[in-house]
Amino acid sequence: MTKMEVLFSVFGSEGLTIETKTFDDVRVKYRGQSIELEPQVLSWSLEACDSDLMAFFNEPVPEGIYNRGPISCVRPFVREELIS
Repeated sequence: MTKMEVLFSVFGSEGLTIETKTFDDVRVKYRGQSIELEPQVLSWSLEACDSDLMAFFNEPVPEGIYNRGPISCVRPFVREELIS
């Protein structure tokens, strides 16, 4: 992964208001526990990349390097699972 863009929106909002924050600016509770957001976002991102990679090949392909475009993934949270 070379570049990552992460957008969070408030539950029930339309996500129209965007505020730029750094990982250091945000305090987050995930499933009731305070966490460092950056490593958790990296973990979620790698899960999305792994899932996308598995969907890439429909048939055997020769060994090599294949250019991939950006992927998009939505990770929904249940109410109060992630709180900032």
